[in-house]
Amino acid sequence: MALRFTSQFGVTPDRGALANARSFVQTSLAGGELPFALLPYQDEATIGDIETMAHHLRERFKTFVIVGIGGSDLGSRAAHRALNHQFYNLCNERRLFFVGDTTDPRALEEVMDLLNWEETAVVVVSKSGNTIEVMASYLVLRAALQAHVGESYKEHIVAVTDPETGTLREVVKAEEYASIPHPAVGGRFSVLSAVGLLPLALAGLDIRALLHGAKQVLEEQRETALDYAALQHAAYNSGQHIHVLMPYTYALREVGFWFRQLWAESLGKALNLEGQEVHIGPTPIAAVGPTDQHSQVQLYREGPNDKTFTFITVNETSKLQVPQDIPSVPALDY
Repeated sequence: MALRFTSQFGVTPDRGALANARSFVQTSLAGGELPFALLPYQDEATIGDIETMAHHLRERFKTFVIVGIGGSDLGSRAAHRALNHQFYNLCNERRLFFVGDTTDPRALEEVMDLLNWEETAVVVVSKSGNTIEVMASYLVLRAALQAHVGESYKEHIVAVTDPETGTLREVVKAEEYASIPHPAVGGRFSVLSAVGLLPLALAGLDIRALLHGAKQVLEEQRETALDYAALQHAAYNSGQHIHVLMPYTYALREVGFWFRQLWAESLGKALNLEGQEVHIGPTPIAAVGPTDQHSQVQLYREGPNDKTFTFITVNETSKLQVPQDIPSVPALDY
């Protein structure tokens, strides 16, 4: 796996600040202070438990409804969309739906219309169980299961939540649901834990290969990531306070929404490390090419110079090509 990074920022990072930042990151990683960076190295027992749970559920059920929001949803959606067919539910015996990220009843009703309840498992993902959107959807789905399968509804519900405390953990104990522990990691960084790995395993993906790829990136691309961060910091200080992420691969469309959360929830700060009031943070914008090349490019090219852009491409495997046999119209000569 290799990341190629080309910069056209036109800014120069503060070398002293960059050195300090690099030292801080290295020290934090070595001291285990960035727990999300340890997820690719989680122990065999933890991975085995996730695989066992996924295997058990796939043996019994054909449809999986993942109930989550924010960090319990966006990363899993992004990975599922990036690695599986865009019409996965039409191409496979098993189906995967993501709900819980809205209180719009129609959105949930439209998923429920498609469910055979005898063949459906509900996976509730929440570290605490205090998120109203998630718990509202869970309660609606619980009631529907009760109505369709009776007392066996408890066998259709699985939770990913804090192993010891929280509202959802209390529900798990009271209802005797099967569960997988949510690690001590912030939700938006948890996709490489059971939060993301269980839904992805249910969707038939090789979670060990995913973790292996994460290790490679962490070990081989760290300098690239630090350079990228330094350039973004320099651009922000030069007045470019908006960052647009624009993948030119439709399968990465959902990555943009996850990126927005990672940046906005991590970098928007009222106070700095010294406790001073600063109110800073780059504004993230999710775009996708070439769709937004044809809907926003005039603003990006002719509007205020207050934005930076990251374009993402991948090595495509499609064999589709524009045919050589085209209508004899001069305007199509290109």
